[in-house]
Amino acid sequence: MIVSLGQSSVVRLTIAETLGISQSDVSRIWRRYIETGNVNGRPRSGCPRVTTPAQDRYMRINTPRNNNSSTASEIRYRLRAASGVQLSDQTVRNRLREGGLRARRPMRRPYRNRQHRQNRLQWARDHQKRTAGVWSHVLFGRRIHLASINDTMTAP
Repeated sequence: MIVSLGQSSVVRLTIAETLGISQSDVSRIWRRYIETGNVNGRPRSGCPRVTTPAQDRYMRINTPRNNNSSTASEIRYRLRAASGVQLSDQTVRNRLREGGLRARRPMRRPYRNRQHRQNRLQWARDHQKRTAGVWSHVLFGRRIHLASINDTMTAP
C-alpha cells in the first residue's frame, strides 16, 4: 500500500495519515523498497527457531493450565514422540511462557485432619444464626483468626 501510494507521487505525510502510521515508518519502508526492491524484512542474527508454530500450539494445547504436574521434560518427550523434533527443556519453557503459561508453585495450605474439620463445622453451626449487625463488629484476618472489636459475640 505504501509502495503503490509512493509510486503515484502521494506525499509521505498524506500516506502516514491515511494509514494511521508515523512518517518515519513510511520513510523507512519506502527507503527499503528503493534499496532492495521489496519491503520484506532483512534476515536477522540469532539462532533460528527449532519449533514450528504448529508445534508451539501443540505444546500449549496439551499442557492444561490446571495441571501443575507436567514438567518441561515430560512435554518435551511427548512432543518428540508426536513429531520427532529434538528440543531442550528451556525451549519448552520459553514456548509455554510465550503462550502465557508460567510456572507456579502451588499455594501452601495448612494441614487439616478430621478433628480440625469437625471443629470448624461445629463452630460454623454454632454461629450461623448471627445477624449481619453482629458480624459487622468482627475483623477477619488472613489466618482465619477472629478478633471482635467489642467481644459481643452473643446470639440474638
